[in-house]
Amino acid sequence: MRLLTILTMILACCGIGAAQGRTVQPVTPVTARPVPPVKEKKEAAPKKQERPGSVIEVTDDLGNNIFLDTISGNEWVDSVAIAQPKAIGNIYPLFDAVNIGVDLWPALNRALGHKYGLAGIWARLSLHNRYFIAAEAGVSNALSRPEEMNYTYMSPICPYFKIGLDYNFFYNSNSDYQVYAMVRYGISRVSYSLTDVDLTNGYWATSERIDIPTQTSLSGYIQIGAGIHVKIWGPIALGWSVKYQRVVHHSAENYGAPWSIPGMGLRNSELGISFSLIYTIPLHAPIDLSTDKEKKK
Repeated sequence: MRLLTILTMILACCGIGAAQGRTVQPVTPVTARPVPPVKEKKEAAPKKQERPGSVIEVTDDLGNNIFLDTISGNEWVDSVAIAQPKAIGNIYPLFDAVNIGVDLWPALNRALGHKYGLAGIWARLSLHNRYFIAAEAGVSNALSRPEEMNYTYMSPICPYFKIGLDYNFFYNSNSDYQVYAMVRYGISRVSYSLTDVDLTNGYWATSERIDIPTQTSLSGYIQIGAGIHVKIWGPIALGWSVKYQRVVHHSAENYGAPWSIPGMGLRNSELGISFSLIYTIPLHAPIDLSTDKEKKK
């Protein structure tokens, strides 16, 4: 019994000592580290397909450079390069066509009762169906007694010449249909005379009429406007143009400037009109403008 009591006391003392010797370590919270951003992998650009040794570069009938396989005889196409976006350039060759036109407006103008104008013919060289170099020549005469004027104006047949440039806004579309801006510089050496000039003196109530001899004027003018070209049948087309015009120089005249100027119309008119019948001469083989879907139909 006594032995049991002693063992109990020893166990109790050991338990107290162990409890006093135990220490509690504080727990330090772990700070979350920032997650580094994930770098996106860039896809490597497709490598250009190497051209086989049997493929050579040649020029076709339209002046385009193509690659031809000498073994199969077929055109070789770089499948990688063709998938890349390409800048659209001029689809028509440099020397595309020649347009020759006859201006019908002077004859229509005469039919409407005006007493000036005669005939004109012009030509345009198409470059890529985008730019046009234009030249024009014609003749004109006049015989009229202008309203509220005291004389009769007479001008024999006189020539005129024009040069200019056009810009077609639909240059990569069907060349049979065009909408373009234009500029022209014209020059004419016109002879004219004034007859039956009324020198009535109202104060003395006397009347006298005289003739002023023929004089010559070198006149230059500029025209800026827009026009359209519309195919009606085969190589035949019609064209209309409207122009703002203005005289830029006259040579010295003893009895006033000319009333009408060949190729322009009335000297003080700021509006010019032309209506032409056009014949087109192509300078290359026809170009197929249909898409791949249209070709498969």
